[in-house]
Amino acid sequence: MSIVKGSMTVQCNQCGKIHTISAEDTDFENSYGDERQMGTENGFTWEYTIDCECGNEIEIIYEVWEYPEGAFNNDNVTLNGGTLIDKFGYDFYAEEEPDEQ
Repeated sequence: MSIVKGSMTVQCNQCGKIHTISAEDTDFENSYGDERQMGTENGFTWEYTIDCECGNEIEIIYEVWEYPEGAFNNDNVTLNGGTLIDKFGYDFYAEEEPDEQ
């Protein structure tokens, strides 16, 4: 299942340099799951550090939740040392089992 698409852009708080991260460079891990009234709620987390040319470290904690399964519910992006310019797009879809013949 794909979680994010496109790219994310952050700006260094120390020198102002813009950093762009492609969705292909992420590795979201399933960090939460719970059964709720409309089905499964899943949470995914990705942690990443950018070493800016100026010596500043930009720490990213990116959390995304889907609920019900296959639908975007919420996100939270925490940055230390940087400012969020643009978030990823989301690409949730329900996995469908192929029909057996």
